[in-house]
Amino acid sequence: MNVRRCGKASLASLAFGLVLAGCASGPQLERNRQVLAAFNQPKVVAPAPDLAARPRSYETHLARALYLLRKEDRTDFDLHLARVGFETAARLSRDYWPAWFYAGIVHDMLGDYEQSMNAFVEAASIADHAALWNAAALAALRGGYEQLAYSLHRRALSAREAGDDAVSSYMTAAYAADAGASRAQTVVPPLSGARREDEEFICRALEDEDDDDD
Repeated sequence: MNVRRCGKASLASLAFGLVLAGCASGPQLERNRQVLAAFNQPKVVAPAPDLAARPRSYETHLARALYLLRKEDRTDFDLHLARVGFETAARLSRDYWPAWFYAGIVHDMLGDYEQSMNAFVEAASIADHAALWNAAALAALRGGYEQLAYSLHRRALSAREAGDDAVSSYMTAAYAADAGASRAQTVVPPLSGARREDEEFICRALEDEDDDDD
């Protein structure tokens, strides 16, 4: 394997951009856009949705989780509650991928990169969009699963919906280095506004591009 150092992009900011740009599709297009845009809206001041009124409604669990995620004085405990809400919404709905997407975001914010990867894989398995597979790959890299990340990125290349987004571009750059002498230490240019200078991760790529082993 060859090791390459890559600037760590913020998965949260990148993933919200990629979904709003090209991944909010399907029969619930407008609903998806509203839900995915909610994170960037002004912080909430309205009361939290009442789960007791509709305990089996995935939309109620989703709305409450979004409320917790967008609180002005949000704590880590709020993030944990939001994560539970998004995962509950995903399981109740069975095929509402934005709930899994948000679960992946919250896991990433909590530093739970393996769980973040799993949540993005759940979303990608439903929507089969390259952007979501690449989000899973980036989470895998941050969790130290370098070969799995490479496999997820290759899965993105065969997705039903191609990704023309920041995360897909970032992952393509990470794995598109020439096979020459410069390959061992390839610096991937940071994405504008999506990188903290003190954060990096190590990513690995297989030398044999035809090797499908994880």
